[in-house]
Amino acid sequence: PRTKQEVALLIETASCGNLLPKYKSAWYSFGFVCTTNEEDERRLAGLYAVLIGETYTPESFHELQNALETCNLAILFDTKGYGNFRELSTHLETFLVAPREQRPTVWRLKQFIHDADSTDPPACLQRDYGFKYCKQRDEVMCLKFIYSKMLEKMEVMELHSACVHGRLYETAIRMGVSIRTKDERLMKNDYPSPFIGFDNTSGLENYRKPLFKKQQK
Repeated sequence: PRTKQEVALLIETASCGNLLPKYKSAWYSFGFVCTTNEEDERRLAGLYAVLIGETYTPESFHELQNALETCNLAILFDTKGYGNFRELSTHLETFLVAPREQRPTVWRLKQFIHDADSTDPPACLQRDYGFKYCKQRDEVMCLKFIYSKMLEKMEVMELHSACVHGRLYETAIRMGVSIRTKDERLMKNDYPSPFIGFDNTSGLENYRKPLFKKQQK
């Protein structure tokens, strides 16, 4: 299963003192997406390395995988005496204890922005952040740039709120982000759909196919 692969990748990287690549699903699943700088990212990786131990066992592997699958990573940190994980991000605990469908898609957006070369937005971002309106890959890059500038000026949950209330463009303008007139059409989503803003599978029927017919090389 995917979670087993994610745990294996975490162990492989964290035990060597390395960081997970930002485009990997494990970087998202283990909450690295909630950190705001490399220092905190390394501290979180260090905590996971301690959880894993110098000589990890099949039991510790299963313990970590089970905690990931049941949204109990925060409990595992506390049980092992590492409640200081909360110092790394005000959102980390909330992220780790939430089932996937309750996590705001702004975290998927943040990961997509970090995956600098990717122009293939996942379905939830097509629905929630206007990527469905991109007719060319350079428009995807443009939209990613706009959101990166917004996140420099505002808190991540403020952007999530703008998404849920269908006010992406208005919020960008209010925050002083420069947007070309021709790009205004990109900053719309499926509001007032009750499904937008969260990492669920509802309302994604129209976004299952790739945004572009020709796949990115």
